Amino acid sequence: GSNKVTIKDADKAAAEAVEKQIEEATTKDAEGKYDPAKVKAAREAYDALTNDQKAMVDQYDVKALKDAEAAIAASAEADAKAVEEQIAKLPVPEEVTEADKEAIEAAKKAYDALSDDAKAKVSKDAKDKLDADVKALEGEEEADKKAAKAVEDAIAALPEADQATAADKAAADAAKEAYDALTDAQKALVPADAVDKMNAVKAAADAAAEEDEKAEKERELFDEAVALVKAQKNGVDGKAAAENAKKAYDNLSDAAKAKLTDEEIKAYEDAQKAYTKDYTFNSGEGVFRVLSNGEVTYLKPLHPENTWFVVPNQLKKNGFTYKVVKVSTKAFMGCTKATKIKIGKNVQSIGAYAFKNTPAMTKLIMLTSKLASGKVQNSFVAGGKNGGAKLTNYVPSGKSSAYDSLFKGEGGMNAKAKFTENN
Repeated sequence: GSNKVTIKDADKAAAEAVEKQIEEATTKDAEGKYDPAKVKAAREAYDALTNDQKAMVDQYDVKALKDAEAAIAASAEADAKAVEEQIAKLPVPEEVTEADKEAIEAAKKAYDALSDDAKAKVSKDAKDKLDADVKALEGEEEADKKAAKAVEDAIAALPEADQATAADKAAADAAKEAYDALTDAQKALVPADAVDKMNAVKAAADAAAEEDEKAEKERELFDEAVALVKAQKNGVDGKAAAENAKKAYDNLSDAAKAKLTDEEIKAYEDAQKAYTKDYTFNSGEGVFRVLSNGEVTYLKPLHPENTWFVVPNQLKKNGFTYKVVKVSTKAFMGCTKATKIKIGKNVQSIGAYAFKNTPAMTKLIMLTSKLASGKVQNSFVAGGKNGGAKLTNYVPSGKSSAYDSLFKGEGGMNAKAKFTENN
């Protein structure tokens, strides 16, 4: 239903746009002539429509377009014929004199004013005769010297081949194109050493441009690989993306590496650090270390003299998001002023003696439900006020019994510690 309506509306809009273009193209100017370029563009627009869209175009407009095309074709034919008749009245090249100057220039001007379609309808013989008369009028030798000198000057403006870069390709191509357009007689007037220079510079510029294009493609692939690292989730996908970015960097040519901006290099380095095992960094109030899969360990607080600490659920660094899944061995050991410590919901293991010698701690808040046997061995030994006897554990709903047994068992927590579930 709605999709069909949308498609039909789009088709109608396309058809109406072409109708408008045809109407503008088939409107004659003040001299009663059509603009061939507009008519051609209108024809291309109409031909680009689908059959369904063409069926929606007013047939009067289609006929008007055909009529305009026919009129332009007829006009081109008539214009070409008129110019041919003008050329036919000119003398043969061998008999051209100064007295023929006005007639030859008028014929040349008339030919140059023709549309491309009309020029194509002028016979080759007529065009050759006109060109020969023009050349004869200018003086064949002088014209050849002038053409050769223009090419020679263009070559002289080029750098030496050993200094050519991709930026010189356009100029080298233009010089070669101008040289190739010369007649054999004109080419003979261009010094051989200039021709040799032109060919050498063109070859060098072409090679440099090819190398630049290759380097730019390598750079684009590299940037895409780096961007993909940030697009992946932390974990296996992100690690694989980082490895691919490393390969992309290693595959860069020296030319491609030279094109990298400081921003691109920093983005790459950040992407590598994000998934480099044991990369350590500070964030917020803590020190963290990257694990092999892009997750992190909370190593220790930045300010052990504080009174309370938080191990976050996750954190951001250099545009990357990390889950905090582990608390390191002896992480809070010696934080003698700590009264409260909160452990984030993504933590899966806590190292031994993580809370040892925290004599002021009375609250240990556990948001994680992921701790299990083998993941908290000796983690709570001598942790909390009075060796843990005055410690209250706040744990997730439904976890008080299991955590009481786990923490006081292999965790080494004081048997007098209390457990209560978070609201």
